[in-house]
Amino acid sequence: MPRHLYQVISCFGNFCDERGYLWAWSDTCCIDKTNSAELQEAIGSMFGWYRRSRLMIVYLADVTESGPFDSSHWFGHGWTLQESLAPGTMLFYTRNWSLYKNIESSNHKTDDAILEELTKATGIASRFLADFTPGCWRLNHPCVILIFGALFG
Repeated sequence: MPRHLYQVISCFGNFCDERGYLWAWSDTCCIDKTNSAELQEAIGSMFGWYRRSRLMIVYLADVTESGPFDSSHWFGHGWTLQESLAPGTMLFYTRNWSLYKNIESSNHKTDDAILEELTKATGIASRFLADFTPGCWRLNHPCVILIFGALFG
């Protein structure tokens, strides 16, 4: 495992441990986009994981503490839509593991300034970013998910 990836995973583990989470999932896998069946299954299962998470952390390795984050590689990869819509609670962290713009909210999806930036970056209306409901979902196990925003170029 590359050293920088090890450091990110280690910081993520410490973050979860300090907050009492017993389960954590780090989304670092690659999906074969040439296989439509695998792609469809992956999209569906990832949305479910994100939706059922207690907290989703978006680690933006290419964003400084002062931002802006709309130039991050995270906004250019294929999963940003579901990663933005599915979770109920989301926090953005910059490359040094500080909260984006030091906004001490428990959920960046409820912060007007961040929602405005997310809307600008994604083109998704803030009302959907804040509360997207495609159907009925139940949260069975508290979990934290880490999304990498620019580790792999």
